[in-house]
Formats: sequence, C-alpha cells, structure tokens
Amino acid sequence: MNNKASNAILLALILTVSAFTISNASTYYISYSTGNDDNNGLNPASAWKTFDKLNFATFNAGDEIYLKRNDVWNQTLKLQGSGTSEKSIILDAYGDGNRPQIKLNYCAKDTCVEANNISYWTIRNLDLRNALRGMNIRYGMVKAYKVQISECDFYDMNYSTQDGKTVGIGLCIEGEGSDRFYDAVVKNCKFTRCVNGFAINIGTQNLLCEDCVATGGLSAGFALVNVRNSTIRRFTVTDGGGNLPYGTCAGFIVWSDGVTIENCEFARYKNDGGHDGVGFDFEGNSKNIKFINNTIHNNSGAGIMVMSTSGHNSNILIKDCKLYNNCTSSYDEKSNYEMLCWNNGSTGTIENCTIYKDKASDYIHPDFCNFTQSNNQFKTYQDFINQQKK
Repeated sequence: MNNKASNAILLALILTVSAFTISNASTYYISYSTGNDDNNGLNPASAWKTFDKLNFATFNAGDEIYLKRNDVWNQTLKLQGSGTSEKSIILDAYGDGNRPQIKLNYCAKDTCVEANNISYWTIRNLDLRNALRGMNIRYGMVKAYKVQISECDFYDMNYSTQDGKTVGIGLCIEGEGSDRFYDAVVKNCKFTRCVNGFAINIGTQNLLCEDCVATGGLSAGFALVNVRNSTIRRFTVTDGGGNLPYGTCAGFIVWSDGVTIENCEFARYKNDGGHDGVGFDFEGNSKNIKFINNTIHNNSGAGIMVMSTSGHNSNILIKDCKLYNNCTSSYDEKSNYEMLCWNNGSTGTIENCTIYKDKASDYIHPDFCNFTQSNNQFKTYQDFINQQKK
C-alpha cells in the first residue's frame, strides 16, 4: 500500500474516532467503578468507564446519558448537540446512592461540565467540585432554547485572581449578542463556596430560577447580566462575601429589563474591610425590575444598594421587603444606610417595606429622592428582637 493510501485510511480512522454523531436516539451509561470503554455503553452491564467517547459525540433529540451514582470522575465532561421542542436530550444519574461526582484539581482553567451552543437539554442530579467552573455553557451568535438544570450541587469553585477578573463560578451561562437564550430553567440547585454561584451573561429571555441555595461564596449567589422578562424566586444566599477589588454582594443585576426577584433571602454578607458587603446590588442600567417580598439582613454593608455604574436604573419596584440589622461594618459613613443609593438619577418606588435599623446612620439614603415612597415602616432593631421573643 502506498503512502498516500495509508495516510488517507489513517485520517479516516482518526476522524471516525474523534468526532461522531449519534444518528438514532440512544441511551448511554457511564460508570467509573464498573465500566469499560471497550463496551458499547448501551446498558448498565456494558457501561463505558470514562467520558472519552461522550466528549467527541454530537447528541441528537431523544438521546439520554446516565452517570452512575456513587461514582467519581476526574475528567471534564463535554456536551454538544441539540434536542427539539418535542424531544430533549437528557443527562441524569442512574442507580442508588449519592449523585455522580465530577471532582477536578482546583486548576484555574478546569471546568467540570463544558457545553457549547446546546438547546433542549435536561440536566439533573450532578455533583460538581473543585474547578474554576462547575458547569460552563457558552453560546456564539446563535439562538438557543430550553436548557433545564435541576438538582445539581456545585462545590468549591472558589478560585480568584488578585485583581478579581478571573473568578470561580458554579453555573455559568455566557455568550454573545442580545436575545439569544430562551426559556431556561434552573431549580433546586445548591452552590457552596463558589465565588459566584449562578452567573448568566447573555441576552436571555424568560429565565426561571427557583428554589436554589448559595452559601459561603466570595461574591454573588446569583448575578444577572442582560436578562429580560425573567423570574428569580426563593433563592437563599447567605454567609459569604470578603474583600474583592470590585466589592461583594449576595445578589446582583445589571443591564436587565422586566425581571422579578421575589421571596428571596440575602443575609450575612461581609466586606472584610473592603467595599460593599451588601445584600442586593442594582448595579445600573436596569429597568422594570420588581423586587418583592425579599428579606435582607445582617450584612456588613447596606441591605439594598442602587448604583448607576452602567447608567441610571428606571422603574425599580421595591415592595413588601424586610430589612434588618444591615450595616454591621460599613465601608465608610457615606454608605451607612439600610437602603443605599449612589447618584440620584435612578427612579422607582419603595412601598410597604419594613426596615429595622441598628448600626446604620439612617434608613433610606437621600439619593432615593426620585423614588416614590409610601407605607413603609421604620423601626429599631430592638423592635425586631422583641417581636421574635413573642
């Protein structure tokens, strides 16, 4: 056989192994403890061992991928391909015991699960640890639909460069352009010791994020950038913060429109002598935001901070919220308010809120002058303590 023929056959073999598309809907099983990559992966008894074959596959509508419970992998899982509105692609767990775990090596570039341009995926029951990103979903200039992520745990994405420009994120969804990402669902997820728990930075419509918990993070439990017509509810963010160059907050929103944030808790965020350490940060250039029935308490800085870093906010509704014992160690006297506003160009409404002040200089900063204020109650923290005793 001549060299040209040999090279052609070798190239064909390489392409076949390195990038295959699964044409018919199939179910695949992966078990690090019992699998073997020489198996066909089509049932638990013939499971694959590693992610090697998955990582070069493009999945199609109806495909299902199952990782064995109680197993642990030290390898990035890569996902590509899209389902349809009738048949999504499923990534889930099988068997009994703890969720399947992907545990990496704290490397500044590690990602446990990496996905590009995916649509119509349902991802459930993963335990992701010790990486820069737990799950990183990235989009180019494409439109994507209905990625659902639930019952996933993210631990120890706590890497941060000194300048704060590269930080760990539990679940990161990012991309280019506006109005690119539709109908995503994130629910019943837990973020522990992640610099940012859930961060989304892509033109997003109709996101639903609910019933999540973030604890021990250096920065935001959730950060919303360029999000439209979406709902965040029952998200609890506690016991985090620190001294980052750009400040810290439990929750964050910027460049967004038509978002409702309701029935959440933002508590015990510290600044360690640095900036902020606030409960919730309206960073700027957001409009038509409803911030309703949230509880913000025991933070180093203000309970709520409204800024104009990226432009003034407009039509911000802060309603039925409870704030108490914030400003436990404010960065300076100018920021020592339960509700803090930097620059008086933002507009909105503050109504039916109850604020219990202790160490704060005052309840509502004067730069809220363009907010309509009605039916708010101003009390002392001692009043709050007395109520809890009853």
